[in-house]
Amino acid sequence: MRRLRRAAHGGSRRRADGWACKSPHRSAGYYQGRSLSPNLDPTPQNCTFPDDDPVSQSFDLIINGRARSVSADEQATLLDVLRGDLGLRATRFGCGLEQCGACMVLIDGEPAYACSRLISTLPGRQVVTIEGLAADGSLAPLQQAFLAEQAGQCGFCLSGILISAKALLDRNPAPSRAEIAAALDHNLCRCGAHNRIIRAIERAASARSGAPA
Repeated sequence: MRRLRRAAHGGSRRRADGWACKSPHRSAGYYQGRSLSPNLDPTPQNCTFPDDDPVSQSFDLIINGRARSVSADEQATLLDVLRGDLGLRATRFGCGLEQCGACMVLIDGEPAYACSRLISTLPGRQVVTIEGLAADGSLAPLQQAFLAEQAGQCGFCLSGILISAKALLDRNPAPSRAEIAAALDHNLCRCGAHNRIIRAIERAASARSGAPA
């Protein structure tokens, strides 16, 4: 994501990032049929790339209980790899600044921001994404509770919220309303569905304990 932001602000465009060798001026094709100044050469000049272009490396990861091998720049983030290389797109890109929680995943059972975690730090770690909550193809009880309460409106934030809720219930099967709110402190919902989200987590906790929701 940092590479994208750099490019958006006019930073260096590297061959390793998929950029072609281009001039900041119009392409030669643009000038076909147009009169050119004798001093104007539309051919890109000084088309070079920095010597420090990163070289892709192979990383062995454990994603949702499965061993996965990916080839990536060591500065690539987990979110880059999940969405771009592994096709696990339910983990969202929201802000890229660890502020919204839409990108949250579990790393060794703890919620973490995938937008900032470098892939090079993850070999040997257990990563669980929202897809991993329904490992057998059936919705997990937590997901069923969110459906029952219609906990969400646009749904963009829910993957990160479900991850935070999963981590909470794993360490505290019967949280209070205040504890649920504290666990979701790093997750933003712009639709304002907070009450339904909290009720859904309470319902999931009750289902775990066998108590009526």
